[in-house]
Amino acid sequence: NLSFVGAAISLFFMSFAYSGAYTFLPAYYKVLGLGTGIFGIYASIMGGFSFLTRVFGGREADKRGPIPVASAGLLLVTLAYVVLFLYLLPPEAYLSAVVLGMGFGLTVPSLQMLALATLPKNVRGVGSGIYTMFFDLGYLSGPLALGYLAEIKGYESVFLFLPVLTFLSLLNLLLLKVLRRKTL
Repeated sequence: NLSFVGAAISLFFMSFAYSGAYTFLPAYYKVLGLGTGIFGIYASIMGGFSFLTRVFGGREADKRGPIPVASAGLLLVTLAYVVLFLYLLPPEAYLSAVVLGMGFGLTVPSLQMLALATLPKNVRGVGSGIYTMFFDLGYLSGPLALGYLAEIKGYESVFLFLPVLTFLSLLNLLLLKVLRRKTL
């Protein structure tokens, strides 16, 4: 199922970047002597804005289709990581958390719908398990690969790659859209 594979690949890249932010931003703040509370605020802002936009993201995916909504969300996530790269320190970094949360709120339900809606009912549970494994794969491999980069180039270098990863996720969805048109 092309939609399932496309959604899973996009989820992988998105969670790869997410794991990098959630692994190395608190470490970077600790090295600077800012403490863990600074990152706690960042995470709470991101989570709050994701919470506020998830139902809207799901509703819009029902109306407009999952690819346009997930694409808009991934564009916001990419923008958030660009802002974070430019402004790693609070309070400016908190703007990135707002945009990141909004992007996640649009992307997560839309990608899930894209992955699971067209699967036959008798395999949706298995499909859901496999789809969420792609989140785990990204979340497992991100800290390893980006940790190697941080070891060589420093923590700041990691944040340059986060928008690249989510842009790959977005490009994957755009490719999926083109491929789906050709198969119709």
